[in-house]
Amino acid sequence: MIVEKLVGSLAESGADLEQCKAFGDRINRHTASMGVAFSSCTVSAMGTLTFKIGDDEIEVLINGLGGTPLGELYLLFNSARLSLQERGLDVARVEVGSLRTSLEMAGARSPCAC
Repeated sequence: MIVEKLVGSLAESGADLEQCKAFGDRINRHTASMGVAFSSCTVSAMGTLTFKIGDDEIEVLINGLGGTPLGELYLLFNSARLSLQERGLDVARVEVGSLRTSLEMAGARSPCAC
């Protein structure tokens, strides 16, 4: 999300496509995000929740924005998993990679600089 916002702003200021791509690539090399979901989204074609999360469970989404190696994303996930386990939460579902959340999925996506 941060890449789209920043590159969109640059494009609105008059930058051409090549400048926008170079800027977006630079941002990707220096950012990552982690998301935590408290509920699933409803896919329109199905009309039901994609999955269910128990009251004592949590879904963890570690989303690399293109410039972070997968191994580093798994290191971040392991830190998050250990922290959650220390608080008595079971990780019910894990997504690690270059992913996005969508629709009305409740939770947070927090960009952080690397």
